[in-house]
Amino acid sequence: QERIGQQKQRPLEVVPWARAPQETAVGAPVLRFSSFGAIDVKAVEDQPLFAANAPRLYAAVGAALQGLGKAAINTNLLPRAKGSVLGQLGRWTKRSRGGDAAWGFELTASGLKAVKLTLDAKTDAVSIAAFDVVEHASPLGAVASDTQRRDLMDETVKKFLERNPLSGEPIVLVFPGAQVLGRFFEMPPVEVKRIDDLMLFEAKQQVPFPLEQLNWDYHVWFDEQEGERSPRRAMLVAARHLHVTQRVGVWEDAGVKPQALQCDAAALYNFYDFAVARAAQSGGSRSDVERMPVALLDVGADGTNLVVAGDNLMWFRSIPRGSDDLNRALMRRFEVSFTTAEQLKRHPTKSKQVHRADDVWQPVFGQFVKDVQDSLAAYNAAHPGKPVAAVEALGGGFAVHGLHRRFLEA
Repeated sequence: QERIGQQKQRPLEVVPWARAPQETAVGAPVLRFSSFGAIDVKAVEDQPLFAANAPRLYAAVGAALQGLGKAAINTNLLPRAKGSVLGQLGRWTKRSRGGDAAWGFELTASGLKAVKLTLDAKTDAVSIAAFDVVEHASPLGAVASDTQRRDLMDETVKKFLERNPLSGEPIVLVFPGAQVLGRFFEMPPVEVKRIDDLMLFEAKQQVPFPLEQLNWDYHVWFDEQEGERSPRRAMLVAARHLHVTQRVGVWEDAGVKPQALQCDAAALYNFYDFAVARAAQSGGSRSDVERMPVALLDVGADGTNLVVAGDNLMWFRSIPRGSDDLNRALMRRFEVSFTTAEQLKRHPTKSKQVHRADDVWQPVFGQFVKDVQDSLAAYNAAHPGKPVAAVEALGGGFAVHGLHRRFLEA
């Protein structure tokens, strides 16, 4: 009682208030994500090299989780068997079965990111057994023709296979979000056996292309406590068959047959759901803030993904802006090659042009921030009452000098 009375007498300016949430350009804290959570990384041999490349590996990890049967979302954009409209009934009701090891491959404009995961059958623990990052001989953004880009990708895959012999493990490829159409909606209450028919109807209504030109799949979130006839949230993803064939062909021509093709946004969601969200749920009760969705901002070379991950919730948008836009700004201002601009972007402190480069980049940073603001506004409009608690930034592109600072400016 006496101590409480003394506390009441203290002036407000000396009361130990909790720090107020930081105001940022996007209305939520913007944090650098750098954790693998429940996934054990101690088996990785070269820890310094792994730490340097870790921000670039999350989508590949999410893909490998699908190969292990540990993914929450098992959509697959590979062509379906002939004579099958969907052929995937039941995918949404339970996780697919996997092996005790699997590879996840993400081939991007900068290079190949590959991760091998293993599963301990006794403890159910998941570990990173191996990883590799193979840069293209030249960034894809530096070449003009599709033939040149394909040759670079073929060379990168060949180099990876030469130093990483595969042993028949399941392989899941990551497909770029810029080539994926995503639709999110609430399904009316229907019996499980009618979901395939309903999703086919929704695909015809929601996708502005003939379905015979597309590879598509869906995921439905199901809450067993609400019952079979309760409304359910659904996600539909689609990609042009031509783009899928081109992407998978790089691997098949090298003698690699993938088991699944997952869009990068879902791969990121699967990583976060397994490594962070589910681990937090198993740890006991969570605060209201911990239950709020989180926006994952994955900045790549030629594009960016904003993925909102929450309890039984996923939403994503692909932003056609990446770190290559910074290169092009430097090329226009200083009349340098793409390769020279790339080196300045990667090693700005080694250049005498760093301050001039920062001036050139500011308008690009500003447009990038606006893209994220618009994307979050679209998410909030579709999900009232479910704001994101924070923006967790990952991907190699977010390490660009000055980008994080620009997001922190209110």
